[in-house]
Amino acid sequence: MTIRRPSHDAAAVKSEPLKLPNSRRTWVPARFLIALMAFSGITLNYILRVNINFALVAMVKHGPANASAAAVNHTASGSGEDLLFLNGSAPWMGLYNATDADGGSAVLVAQEKKDATSAATLAAELDMCPAPEEHTESHATYHGDLPWDEWTQGLVAGAFFYGNVWTQVGGGRLAEVWGSRRVMGVAVLASALLTLLQPVAARASYVFLIFIRILVGLFLGVTTPATQALLAGWSPPMERSTISSFVYAGAPAGTIVAFPVSAFIIETMGWEAVFYLQGTLAILWCVGWYYIVTDSPKDFHWISDEEKQYITTSIGISKNKKTPPIPMKQMLTSLPVWSVIFSAVGNNWGFYTLLSIVPLYMKTIMHKDIKTNAMLSGLPYVGMWAWSLGAGVAGDWLMRRWNVRTVVVRKIANTIANVGPALCLVGLLFVRCDWWATVALMSLAVTAVGAIYSGHYVNPIDLAPNFAGTLSGIVNTAGNVPGFLAPMTAGYIINNQPTLTQWRKVFIIAAVVYTVDAILYLLFASGDEQSWNSVPDVADPESGGAPEATQQKGGSGDAFKESGVLRGVFVQGEPREDAAAQQRERPEGKGASRGSEKAVLQSKPSGDDAGHTNRAYCSTEGE
Repeated sequence: MTIRRPSHDAAAVKSEPLKLPNSRRTWVPARFLIALMAFSGITLNYILRVNINFALVAMVKHGPANASAAAVNHTASGSGEDLLFLNGSAPWMGLYNATDADGGSAVLVAQEKKDATSAATLAAELDMCPAPEEHTESHATYHGDLPWDEWTQGLVAGAFFYGNVWTQVGGGRLAEVWGSRRVMGVAVLASALLTLLQPVAARASYVFLIFIRILVGLFLGVTTPATQALLAGWSPPMERSTISSFVYAGAPAGTIVAFPVSAFIIETMGWEAVFYLQGTLAILWCVGWYYIVTDSPKDFHWISDEEKQYITTSIGISKNKKTPPIPMKQMLTSLPVWSVIFSAVGNNWGFYTLLSIVPLYMKTIMHKDIKTNAMLSGLPYVGMWAWSLGAGVAGDWLMRRWNVRTVVVRKIANTIANVGPALCLVGLLFVRCDWWATVALMSLAVTAVGAIYSGHYVNPIDLAPNFAGTLSGIVNTAGNVPGFLAPMTAGYIINNQPTLTQWRKVFIIAAVVYTVDAILYLLFASGDEQSWNSVPDVADPESGGAPEATQQKGGSGDAFKESGVLRGVFVQGEPREDAAAQQRERPEGKGASRGSEKAVLQSKPSGDDAGHTNRAYCSTEGE
């Protein structure tokens, strides 16, 4: 360490103005501002994605029995006898259809109240759960005026995913070349404008609305890979789990906000206002996005020199200055890449089963309409949001404090996010008609999924920072297929047979997919930077540095160190003598300035910190 004596020359002191580190320094770290904007963008993404599910309830004309989730005890009009009604159509039971007092279709079980057979016994014989007495009244519902049947409603609700799968790869590559700021900003702005058109399209024809929803899916399909490309240039490796978890926690946050807010808007202003208000909010967000966000720290207006140096030094040479060509062959023949793809498909299969099918389970089996209570509907996603943040912080803490390898953190998080829900789904096979146990297990299942943002979700940045957007697009393209395939499979299995036995098949399939997903990821996942991420780099114009090789010695089969050499000043769990020696070997005048070399030499810690700390030791002396 170099200690400088204070100058006693008053004139010299007087002539040198005080130099602040950076006059543009903000009261919060710049990377936090970027993460906050990305978080709010992902939140809006999910709000614009799921708003149609809530609006459909108020848009479409419902019959009283079709809108109700409860099994009701009615008195047939003019009969004078108390009869038991079970909601839904069940021709397979050998029962016959009747009309209730309100004119809606219901299934009438020809069973007088004076019969000795109880409702519970009858429900057990029919492989269903009995309707609780406190829910003998039909749930309140919104009555719209659009005459769409259930098939049409399903087409409208699923149209988003038909568009979403097609722009993932192209959106990621476009973000790498054109910049994440532009790509994501244009995508959200276009989606916001299309959202404003959805009420008009719905009034004209459901075909127009489906077309609009497909376009929304196409534009929002680029947001996740664009966010990955943005984080590749802003998130230091030792903070990557925390930042990624915080940003992608916008997914459950969007669902949390959408549930109660949409219900409130529909109740007070009508279903059209859902699209008008949320579309306007997204446009305002775009203004802030373009004003604040930049693709790299060097272009950011409110960042200190210290933070800029810390980010660029930590990320180091794993991220090239110029966008290299895509090594598609090496990428598609990489086992770690395929482990991420399989993990995305498997985890999303279970997650979309929980997201789309569970409300129907609550309606047909538990005789509860969980969407009539917005706060209860959002409860599992509150847990998912909180757990996703906690898992990210815990993962980074393990790497910083205990030198746990990146791949270990990714595998632990991915296992929790898959095995946890699988166990909860298996538990549903045993609790049968216990309402509170069912709600608890489903809430725990969704909560456990939150760890995925520290698992395979951030893994593309670990494997290939140069191609994080493209790789994330490939992963999300495959991962979005369960968005419509899982509900279709469940619907085929149930097929007008909403019994406990049929639902068990749905949950068993999801649990098996979750388990296979976890095993494959444990076997083949990696946290190392892959050899095909490395390309010949040009000299760094900012530092005057010579071209630097980004691959470790030994050929393509050798693994990279967990965070790379990171320009010789940031090595995870490795002695710093090697990093400093590499810099000393570089001759002066061939790229390495005296100041940068001196900074590297001073990066070598002493004492207990030598070789076993994950802090970045940086010095600006000589600059």
